[in-house]
Amino acid sequence: MNQMSVLEEWEKSLPSRNTRDHHLRGLRYFSEFTGEKPERLLRERRRQFGKSKLFETKTLEFYEWLQKTRRMTGNSARSYIIAIQSFFSYYDVPLRLKRKLPNLHMKLDQKKLTPEDLRTLYKFNDLTIKTWLALSRDCSARISDLLEFKRDQIKPEFLIKSNKESIVGKVFLSEETIDLFERFWKTIPESKYAFSTPSGERYDPTGINKMLKRASKKAGLEDLKITQHSFRKLWITTAINLGMQTEIIKILSFKSVDPSLLTYFLDREDLRDQWQRVTSFLSLEPRANGRVDTLNEAVDLILKTLRKMILKEVSADQASGYLGLVRDYSRMTLKEILEEYLKEA
Repeated sequence: MNQMSVLEEWEKSLPSRNTRDHHLRGLRYFSEFTGEKPERLLRERRRQFGKSKLFETKTLEFYEWLQKTRRMTGNSARSYIIAIQSFFSYYDVPLRLKRKLPNLHMKLDQKKLTPEDLRTLYKFNDLTIKTWLALSRDCSARISDLLEFKRDQIKPEFLIKSNKESIVGKVFLSEETIDLFERFWKTIPESKYAFSTPSGERYDPTGINKMLKRASKKAGLEDLKITQHSFRKLWITTAINLGMQTEIIKILSFKSVDPSLLTYFLDREDLRDQWQRVTSFLSLEPRANGRVDTLNEAVDLILKTLRKMILKEVSADQASGYLGLVRDYSRMTLKEILEEYLKEA
């Protein structure tokens, strides 16, 4: 068996692709700053551990160097310090930097994405952007989770486990979003991933943020400096402003919830209704004195009623043996259910 280098072993321990890319970049910067390779850095840290504060001092100097030499914000520099801490902690020689670095802080002067900005982005961009915006509006998961969605998952609802913290949460998708995906898939090669590049490959976070930068420019919103995280913040802020229960917001945005309560909240019959309150407020089409929202709510109610009636009738037919093939209608879109129902009518 080939022995792994200290860098390879640490890399294997990192939970997700995005974390690995970020932390490896941070360690490269630290090697550049110190002029030493990771193996040498680890040997020196082990030799000095418990005897000297040299590495703590060097790490604080590295934090300043990132801001001055690499022109990073304090938040970005702080995130790379976390990468260095992760490396040394993995090898049981942790850095002790408590209360010596400022906490991550909000950018008070940063303009926030609004529902009107979301609609402007949607209006002035193409099918690819529209599909991604619809997904981001429906699901406030982190970008790493959204990019892992597979085509066969694009259904009205499904459960996922988040990459970063392995948190279970429920995804709801609107008929509008599912329809956009079906149209989008006709323009690209077959791929297992729901949202893929024109060549059929999986997008990466950098590609998505570049795409959003181009979309922002096309819509005249360059000043907002929109990233994928902007949509997550907009979704959570909207939910809070609508007065939604904290645990429901956490489940729908894939944040940690007390495990003893998680199952009960995931099984709540009104969970989709709560989600619908946010997505209705964040409508992708212009709102005209509330009439669009009212129409959407009415159509949504009709579709829910149709779905319930069809499922009830289909279940009765299957129980009586009238239908030869038993299908899992719970995972089908309304369009698919209607098509199957009409075939049997």
